Amino acid sequence: MARGVTQEELSDAIGISEPTYRRLERGQMTSPPLGYLVNAALALGVELDDLIEDSWRAWHELRADRTEPPAPEKFWRRPHRPSGPDIDELLK
Repeated sequence: MARGVTQEELSDAIGISEPTYRRLERGQMTSPPLGYLVNAALALGVELDDLIEDSWRAWHELRADRTEPPAPEKFWRRPHRPSGPDIDELLK
């Protein structure tokens, strides 16, 4: 995403080292800390979602017994209902 700033300037604005920024930019970080991405989005003036790679949206197997996400309807202790102004309007 070209914004007319150097990697050094952007890494400084984000608050990370330049080598870390280069790894992030090159896709060499498979699971970057959320803070890096939030700071980058704010510094660039873009939505956080614009910086999320498709591969990061997949389930991350962190334990051998958790190879896929739980089904939300089985996971929640009480019925889960998405909320927000758009959802509330749709459910009327």
